[in-house]
Amino acid sequence: MKTILILLTAFTLTFAPAQDTSSDSAARAIVSRTNSMDVLDNNRRLAVGDLLSYRVVEDRKSAVSSLIVTDSGQVEVPLVGRVNAKGKTCKAVATEIKTLLEKDYYHQATVIIALNFTGYSDIGRGGKSYAATQDQVTIMGAVGQAGRIILPPAETDYTLSQAILDAGGLGRFANAKKVQVVRRTNPKDRTQIQRYIINLHAIMKKGRLEEDIVLQPNDVVIVPEKFLNF
Repeated sequence: MKTILILLTAFTLTFAPAQDTSSDSAARAIVSRTNSMDVLDNNRRLAVGDLLSYRVVEDRKSAVSSLIVTDSGQVEVPLVGRVNAKGKTCKAVATEIKTLLEKDYYHQATVIIALNFTGYSDIGRGGKSYAATQDQVTIMGAVGQAGRIILPPAETDYTLSQAILDAGGLGRFANAKKVQVVRRTNPKDRTQIQRYIINLHAIMKKGRLEEDIVLQPNDVVIVPEKFLNF
């Protein structure tokens, strides 16, 4: 009995709301090991810019994926599509997704969701400073879920490949050899930009990690689609 209480306490602490959500890999690891929706956070309300880890326990072949609460307040969920998340808890969103999955895809679905990076921080007396006030990058084009990603603390390098994975991975027709990173070189002049063409295929498939560019605040990542000939 003592062992069970210790484990339940550990799970509760892990999924409780926290100001410091920089341990992305830790959150993903927790989601990969958790098989019960009972321990999901049912207190903190999600906000625009929040980055979530997501897994369906019954999908044995699926690894932990990422969901981003976009400016519309929604997350793009595999199979299900867009689900409203802003203002809801992780447990509430997981319960809604569970219902949708069980309509057409699963006899029973156990949906696990946890917060990786928060999209806002508390300021003043109950005031909120939303994602627009934090360092972020924008992911566009052929990815699982386009949108904004809040950058981790400044001392942590956040690379292009990490951003693509957090955006749900490359889309089916993505041209991974010509990914663009657009960077503004003068914050006061929007016309002064630098473009980098990155071969993400070489980084993710061939291990050329030296080519994995470290992203900076306000970078825009554009993943083009391949030209298909039928």
